[in-house]
Amino acid sequence: MAGKVYHSEEEYRTAVLRRNETKKMLAGIASNLGAGLIAAAAVQSYADGRIAPATGGWFLAAGLLIYAGAFFLKSLDAER
Repeated sequence: MAGKVYHSEEEYRTAVLRRNETKKMLAGIASNLGAGLIAAAAVQSYADGRIAPATGGWFLAAGLLIYAGAFFLKSLDAER
């Protein structure tokens, strides 16, 4: 599969900037979603006095994974 052919340096720079902005947006969304799931687990554990594996444990695990994914996306942007 061939890559996109850019006809000018400005067109290439615009595409790179657009791609970087998309990565930043996805990282922000993932970070907020992960933080929300972690907060939901914290609220549930505060209300129940423990983390229930059926709900809170899954929220906490999913939130941590999504949060880690957001940091991974941010690190990809920092490398370029």
